[in-house]
Order: sequence, then C-alpha cells, then structure tokens
Amino acid sequence: RDELQPLVAEQTQHLTAALLRLRQTELAMNNVGIGITWIDFETARFVHASEFACQLLGYSEADMLQRTVHDINPRFTPDAYRQFCDQIRTQGQMHFEARQQTRDGRLCPVEMSVFYLEEYQQGKPILIAFNTDISRRKADETELRRSKEPDSICWPC
Repeated sequence: RDELQPLVAEQTQHLTAALLRLRQTELAMNNVGIGITWIDFETARFVHASEFACQLLGYSEADMLQRTVHDINPRFTPDAYRQFCDQIRTQGQMHFEARQQTRDGRLCPVEMSVFYLEEYQQGKPILIAFNTDISRRKADETELRRSKEPDSICWPC
C-alpha cells in the first residue's frame, strides 16, 4: 500500500496536467472558431460537443447530446452515414464541406475534418469531428461569381 500511494499520486498528477492541456486546447479552438464534436461511431449520437460547436448550431450542450449526425446534417441519412463509416474506417480521416442544420432550421455551410479512432472508450470506435463556419467564404464566392457574370441590363455598353 505504501508503495502504491506515490505511484497513484504521480499518475493523478499526470492526468490532471493532461486534462488541463486538453481544456486549454479546447478553449483556444473555441476562440478561433473551430467546433469539436465526438460521435459514437455505431449510433451516430453526439457524446461531446464543444462550446463553439453548440453556439454555431444554436443548441445547448445538453441538446446536442440528444442529437445524432442525422439530426444535424439532413443529407446524412442512416444509409449515407453507414457508407461514410465504411469509407472513414478505411481511410482514417476525411475532409469535406457540408451544410449543418441549426436549431432554427437554417443550413450553415461548414468545413469538416473527421477522424476515426478505432478503440476510444471500452474498445468502442469514435469519430472526432472539427467544424469551421464557412458562411462568409461561401458568400464571398457567390459575390465573386455574380461580379463575373455579364451585366444583362447594360445595353449598349
């Protein structure tokens, strides 16, 4: 028992330091506009959602944890999610653009980076997703396309 106490104290200190680094990292990501969600691979249910991820979609953390990927991304039907799972299990990670549905029904364009972890908790796989709001970029792209279109009203130019 006397030998285990220092070992337990040392391990507790290491875990406390790791948790502090994790919290600092998540705080930094919230401040730069990167949302983090953890998704149960089998059920597609959110098991963690960062503050920014919740704010972006208009949900509280408790509300997010009652949702699945299907609720947030209407194009991710259960069949589409299964196909995605097959692909990411092979590749390990994927980067893509998507449109996520906010609490008020709007579709918010996001850039996604999703990572597959084979054995996260009790040997169960999990997805860790990072999302960034790209609404401004999409609006700028639309404006640029419009500015390049010929002006049909101007005649003769």
